[in-house]
Amino acid sequence: MLSKKISWIQVLALLGSVGVPFFAVLFFIFSKKETFQWFFLFFIIVHSLERVWETFYTSKERRPFELHGDWTLIATTGAYIFLCLISAIECFLFRANYLLVLGLIGAMLYLASFRLRWWGMTALGSQWAVHAIGAQKVSKVRVIKIGPYKYIRHPIYLAIFLEVLSIPLIANSFIGLLFAAFFYIPLQYKRLLEEEKNNIRKMGEPYLTYMQETGSLFPCKWNFIKAISK
Repeated sequence: MLSKKISWIQVLALLGSVGVPFFAVLFFIFSKKETFQWFFLFFIIVHSLERVWETFYTSKERRPFELHGDWTLIATTGAYIFLCLISAIECFLFRANYLLVLGLIGAMLYLASFRLRWWGMTALGSQWAVHAIGAQKVSKVRVIKIGPYKYIRHPIYLAIFLEVLSIPLIANSFIGLLFAAFFYIPLQYKRLLEEEKNNIRKMGEPYLTYMQETGSLFPCKWNFIKAISK
């Protein structure tokens, strides 16, 4: 029998990879089947499968399906699934007119977020992990200062922020955009802060020095932004 900790992550992975596409198709059946709705249906199905694979199956951790106290992973993943669903509901059931400019802005943000996220994951190499807090699950940890980590400490979080804004923009979902901006991003930022604490605990002085050299989400030479992002 699976433990409760393992089953929670597996349930979320199942909801993301099967539940979101299933409900997207269901909502689409009752839609007017406009061109933009066909496009968003294809997008949300492919996106859901890719994100679940990337989040839970590319990690270099030992036992990535065990939580060990990382409550932020459960909270943010659940909120992310909800964001996808409410964006789909508005796109398929309540969107009569589609603003192409919003969709194009969303698509550009999405592509930028995808590129930045994979750049960050590649730079992390064997330290790429989905668990921000709790027990250490990679064999070695050290301060990474290559790729985007030369400029900012959390490029993957920045990519996620761009991504969660892009999805409702692509869908023309204004409720989804509000949810992303005022609930999901603050929740994910809380996860970022928890990871900072964990990094200090694991790496000590080298990481504290690294924090002085870089901004959290923006290059440190942008002093006025650095003060906000700390």
